[in-house]
Amino acid sequence: MKKVIYLILFSIFLTACSGEHPSNDDFNNSLNQGIQTTYDQIILNATQSAENSAVYMLQNTSDQSIYVNHPADHPGTASAGWASRLDPNQWSALALDRENFAITCHAILNQGKIQDVPCANVLNVKRIKASTNTSGSYWIAENMPYKKVLQVMGSRGFKIEI
Repeated sequence: MKKVIYLILFSIFLTACSGEHPSNDDFNNSLNQGIQTTYDQIILNATQSAENSAVYMLQNTSDQSIYVNHPADHPGTASAGWASRLDPNQWSALALDRENFAITCHAILNQGKIQDVPCANVLNVKRIKASTNTSGSYWIAENMPYKKVLQVMGSRGFKIEI
């Protein structure tokens, strides 16, 4: 009986490890100086001298779906925030040309209930070297396997240095 349990646990472990994930070498060129963390949020920054948008890769490292949120910059005005769903082990890519861009995270619990969670506990965030002729702050790709995000970035004109 113990052997059966060990075999089942081992097969679950192998299945979990077989997904599409970047190797450690994939982020050798990451530039994490543009990332600050507080207890409940992550603050992203574009470089002040950049002509193009900075590019951030975000991965959900938790075992449940989350919403990555950017609150309204000026509450009480027409400025709107946004939310983007990110499922377990999925990736998104964000182009950013703004400073002090705060994001918060919310876990999606049973029956659709939402709970605030510290982003540092559920997100892997890396700033990568990528160039394009566009500027602005927008999602390049959302909620996809890592390799698919890279394909979408390439199809949208981003040259990635990984």
